[in-house]
Amino acid sequence: MDVKYVEIYFIGLICLISTDEDRDKKTHAAVILAEDHEPTLFIGARDPSQLLTDPIVLKSGDRLKVEPSGTAIRDNLFAELVPPLNNLVNGKLDFRVQTRRALDEAIYLPLPKGTLRVAKNFENSAFYTLGGTTRGYSCVAYMSWLETKLDSVKITIYREGLQLGPYDAKTWVLLRNVESPNAPSYNHLIYYRYISEGSSASASISTVKEGCKAIEVTHGNYTKEAFDQKGRDIDVECVSSQWP
Repeated sequence: MDVKYVEIYFIGLICLISTDEDRDKKTHAAVILAEDHEPTLFIGARDPSQLLTDPIVLKSGDRLKVEPSGTAIRDNLFAELVPPLNNLVNGKLDFRVQTRRALDEAIYLPLPKGTLRVAKNFENSAFYTLGGTTRGYSCVAYMSWLETKLDSVKITIYREGLQLGPYDAKTWVLLRNVESPNAPSYNHLIYYRYISEGSSASASISTVKEGCKAIEVTHGNYTKEAFDQKGRDIDVECVSSQWP
């Protein structure tokens, strides 16, 4: 019988970051706090078609603990399809995850050890401009994921003196940060600039009807179950990012 491990999925305004300058290593998922968005954590049960608990809506100031945590390494397709944040904002990024300012702008999920991959990409490519400068066209990821070699990942949420969990994930987890169903469409990338120091500019992004259908992504054992919880269909203006 094939051994199946915990898989963690990411959709929406989330930046996969490292606390040092190694581009290939990521230690946290920064969930950007944005108007009209509802960051939500889904945890699959042992039966992966079911949820372990009701979806958990995350709130400003939440502190998340993941056991065990470690360092995730990106594969080549993740490096190519998840845009670097310096293409989306001007300014130096501040990811000192324990600072008060950082916690006001994002919620940080520590990552377990594993490999970051792409499970689904947008079929249309993205066109970026920043500060009047064209940053070019690219295919971008719709849903990325972390492949672990762990039988169990425990997630605890600390909120205003309360403790939620730990929740023992044994199949899959989805961290989703997309706009609510009735929210108007607009350039969501403006929210990425709020986690940078001294940045007053954010990129604009638009869809270009170019083919990105032939990309060979990597599906996990639970990609379907996680994607079933994607919520509202999104376009490239709600793309995830990485830093550095």
